[in-house]
Amino acid sequence: MCVGCDIPATRKLCGFLGHGATLGCSKCYKTFPGDVGHKCYGGFDVNEWPSRNLLEHRHNMNVVKSARTQTERDRLESQFGIRYSPIWELDYFDPIRMSIVDPMHNLYQGTAKKIIKIWLQLKILLPEQLEEIQERVGSVNAASNIGSIPRKIASSIADQWKNWTNKVLH
Repeated sequence: MCVGCDIPATRKLCGFLGHGATLGCSKCYKTFPGDVGHKCYGGFDVNEWPSRNLLEHRHNMNVVKSARTQTERDRLESQFGIRYSPIWELDYFDPIRMSIVDPMHNLYQGTAKKIIKIWLQLKILLPEQLEEIQERVGSVNAASNIGSIPRKIASSIADQWKNWTNKVLH
């Protein structure tokens, strides 16, 4: 069995904390210090990131599950970067290895939009160039079998980015 959904759903189903947590990764114990909205996501030396492992995780999950008060549970969840989920009761399921991020949400919505925003901020992409791209997007007559493509780059949804990237630009 494999879990494939967007990041918030993966975290909720598999018992990991959200991306705003200090221990926000479902694969390792890399810490992301800072308050919500001001997290530091730097430090990309992968060799410095201690991997999560199933045995330790199951032990920590049982510690969290056996907390006697909500305050204690909250503290333990923050300490371990996990929250109880019934899926952990399945002996054969390893949420660390068997959860993937759905590429539609990660690549096509998050990454594509973020890159355009960064390019605009760094002036790699100028507003006039974005307008030209927008004009070209508006003039594309895509085949009806590929679904909708973005008519306005800035407000495109994930499925439109997927169609644009996979079909129109291919």
